[in-house]
Amino acid sequence: GPQDLFHQLRSAASWIRAQAGEAASQIAQTDRPPEDVTTTNWLALNAYAQALKARRSHDSQRTKLLLREAIAADEKFAAAHQELADVLVTEGSYAEGAERWEAALQFHASRNLSIRERFRAEGLYAEDTFDVDRAISTYRAWITHYPSDEEPKFYLGTTIAHRKEFTEARFQLEQAYRLMPLERTAAFQCAIGWLSGDKALTDEWLPKLAANSNSHRYLIVDGQTKFIRGQVLEAEESFRRVVLLASPAAKDSGLGY
Repeated sequence: GPQDLFHQLRSAASWIRAQAGEAASQIAQTDRPPEDVTTTNWLALNAYAQALKARRSHDSQRTKLLLREAIAADEKFAAAHQELADVLVTEGSYAEGAERWEAALQFHASRNLSIRERFRAEGLYAEDTFDVDRAISTYRAWITHYPSDEEPKFYLGTTIAHRKEFTEARFQLEQAYRLMPLERTAAFQCAIGWLSGDKALTDEWLPKLAANSNSHRYLIVDGQTKFIRGQVLEAEESFRRVVLLASPAAKDSGLGY
């Protein structure tokens, strides 16, 4: 039944956490049943998993729909509230985003989160509320506790880049990309090339992105690269090609650019 599966997941999670760099004492201290840190509602879990996949595909409307379905199935599903809050704030819907963050933090307090989950929640909340110093310090602490995690390195790199501290931003992104699949690696190598003005690096990785990515993502990165280099008309053409793709997410991204 569900409880037996949760028990098996808990055992597997302890091994994964150890591989990610978490000390045994920390695992023992925060070793909680998965149902305490997420949800036992399978409908909510399924909707949440699909929402994360939709977000990786840049399908904002589907992401929000699925996250709302997850919350409807389990109103105390903190992770779903948190993810929806981050999506809304990213889109500029600050009022509703703030409401979702309040709900997420409320339910976080009532459930036993792991150290990693707390770092992620606190870092994203700080970033979404424009508390950059707190976000940076949280991401640094997350990296200290979980040196094999790609996520805090990525978040730290992009946050620091906004301050134009490109040397460390490049270092953190390079550390993150080593842990990523090839498609994401190629995209972030292109980004590192932009940040450092390394044209050769971007030129090296763009073809790899084209060969290992959907046309939607490649065309967006290609358009961004051309725009940064002052090739405005060529960049516009790449974005127009994105709009012509069948995916609603692709059309939204292309029109945005």
